[in-house]
Amino acid sequence: MMIDRLAGNAALKDSVRLMLGSRRLTHSVLLVGETGLGAGYAARCVAADYLYPAGGAPAEALLRGECCRAVGKAGDRDSGRIETGVVREAISVTGMGSGGRYLVSQVKYLPIIALGQAVVSFVGQNYGAGNWNRIKKGNKFSILGGSFATFIACILLIIAMPVILKAFTKDTAVAAQTLEIIKVTFPFYFFYTVLECFSSNLRGFGKAFLPMIVTVVSFCGFRIVALFALMVQNPSPDKVALSYPISWGIAAIAMAMLYVRNRSGEKTL
Repeated sequence: MMIDRLAGNAALKDSVRLMLGSRRLTHSVLLVGETGLGAGYAARCVAADYLYPAGGAPAEALLRGECCRAVGKAGDRDSGRIETGVVREAISVTGMGSGGRYLVSQVKYLPIIALGQAVVSFVGQNYGAGNWNRIKKGNKFSILGGSFATFIACILLIIAMPVILKAFTKDTAVAAQTLEIIKVTFPFYFFYTVLECFSSNLRGFGKAFLPMIVTVVSFCGFRIVALFALMVQNPSPDKVALSYPISWGIAAIAMAMLYVRNRSGEKTL
């Protein structure tokens, strides 16, 4: 453990080990000492052991103050207080890489939503005209074509992401962590396209309730279950990110099943 690098302070290390062993830290750990005694280094050791139980390069980076998952700010020399506004500002600056990921995600997400809206309109019009063959062809084209275009766009964005992220952060650790999250989520965004097309098809038939239930259960229920399962051992941001494509895939499969069920009763609609 990183905390073992501290000289002395046996009581502190024993107490922290117990908390880390249960994966639970108190709301705050007060480290007091004269300037130069290493209170800041001790704080980084505790943070490294909590965030990276397996140690390794990420933990070493945190000890050097280069990790985007931990923000270090010194308190007032006399009182030890740290203004909350200062902390918020530090978190905002340190987390700009995730903001870049969010903005880039919109490049993919918004066209997918637009495609879904077009499918709703297309299906609704042809359903009213009783043109089933056109609905089938349109749905097939939107799913296959949309999924292929989404996958290619995401791969190109992953390739270009190191350059794109430079516009949002100069912190190499933040950029590296953001890129890891993107590599986990972007290749599976085509699941979202499949989900959106099947859902929009059903809504075009005037059936919005079941698609809504599937979306809520998948995005809230299954995502939370996946999150807990993935985070049992060695929790990390990329495991949190992985819960998203898992929920997209489950929702896409469930929505496809609803679509097939709806097609089987098309003559009675």
